[in-house]
Amino acid sequence: MSYNILSIIPSGIIGKLINILGLAELHKFPAVCILFLMIRHLLFDLDDTIYPPPATAGMYNRIIDYTTSLLGLNREEAEKIWIEKNKIYGSTLTWYQSEFNFTNAGDFLAQVHPPEELEEITFDPDLRNFLLSLNMPMTILTNGSEAHAIRILEYLKVADLFREIWAIERLDFRGKPQSSAYQRVFSSGDFTLEDTVYFDDNPKYVEAYTRLGGRAVLVTPREAILLPGVPRVNSIYEIPQVLGEIG
Repeated sequence: MSYNILSIIPSGIIGKLINILGLAELHKFPAVCILFLMIRHLLFDLDDTIYPPPATAGMYNRIIDYTTSLLGLNREEAEKIWIEKNKIYGSTLTWYQSEFNFTNAGDFLAQVHPPEELEEITFDPDLRNFLLSLNMPMTILTNGSEAHAIRILEYLKVADLFREIWAIERLDFRGKPQSSAYQRVFSSGDFTLEDTVYFDDNPKYVEAYTRLGGRAVLVTPREAILLPGVPRVNSIYEIPQVLGEIG
């Protein structure tokens, strides 16, 4: 009779081993490593995930400024409309494209992500070593511009740790939560939906990914936000334990 080791070893034990040993040491324990064969790749959102809120408050203010100008309304009215449309479309750019035949994405992205945005972000001296300790290939998937992603990751001194950056330009301006955004990440064939875990702070984006059959983790300190069947962590620093639970 054969047994599936995945059903024999409780996930809670694996989580404890990860906390004690660190992911990088698991290769010394072949039986435990079997549990992680199905997780070969980590896919990360950037803003409010790799670095925490409220650093993105300035970005959202600039989005409202742009929306106010585009609609020709006062700021309060524009913000109310933006909130409602964001619930429907999931992203500002998708809303613009869908309802206004908007074609000036480059101008929008440049105004929302100016170089001075770095002044709004706090450097995390522990981030690089933590990401290295995960010891897995990592990719960024963002609705922001490529210039924004590179600028932020270089500032945080972790740009070289990510194998690829899938920014909105590379997605042909069809970003999350559209299914094509996630599917494009796997177009190279190096990794699949099945062997990847996705981390994002946006519940709508996480839900869209899980509807495709993928495993995801919601990254938010807001305890009131819960998604059925989806683990939640306060920050990416809790990733090692949650990988043990879902592996």
